[in-house]
Amino acid sequence: VYENLITTLTERYSAPVQSAHVAELEITLDLLTPCKRTLVVPSNLNFYQLHRILQDAFEWHDCHLHQFVLTKDKYERPMKIIQPEFMKNEDWLALDESLESTDSTTVTVREIFESQKKIEYEYDFGDGWIHTIKLKRFIPNCNTPYPHCTEAMGDAPMEDSGGPYGFDEKMKILNDPDHPEHEWISEWVRSAWWHPLDFDSINRRIRQEHRRCIPVQYD
Repeated sequence: VYENLITTLTERYSAPVQSAHVAELEITLDLLTPCKRTLVVPSNLNFYQLHRILQDAFEWHDCHLHQFVLTKDKYERPMKIIQPEFMKNEDWLALDESLESTDSTTVTVREIFESQKKIEYEYDFGDGWIHTIKLKRFIPNCNTPYPHCTEAMGDAPMEDSGGPYGFDEKMKILNDPDHPEHEWISEWVRSAWWHPLDFDSINRRIRQEHRRCIPVQYD
């Protein structure tokens, strides 16, 4: 319905009926094999909203903790952007007192990437999935301002697969029918809701959650 309305209005007025300031981001997941996504997101999104979109882009299931890490100023002093409930947790903040921490719901994509060339997004501190996020460009008047993926390369890991080396080993077994653990690993992969890269599936997930750019409310 929403897409049909936009199409109808665009045709009626012979001009775009929606536009926004957006950021084009390139996200590379640190694996033994290439894994990359390029996203377009409204630049006024906060970092909790960005986290939710990244979960969909890499088809994670938001089962673990996450944080963004960046260099804050010209002295290369680092800062973490973390989930809001941890801002009140002294034990969490004491894990690394050298890092200043900021609530992820209070800072926007535009605010950070106007001064940062790249930042890191870490998901699941046990497996340690490290994503490098680079700003490719800002687009001031984008006619497709809703979050979407424009490029995707490489399979993303399944949850709890043991980090880059664990995922690499599981994929080798999965692709080797003669391996003694092939049947067990195949069953485990199916139970983890994993499938190889599917560009259309990524955008369906993002569209279902974020198509209208409605602010995400943190529970």
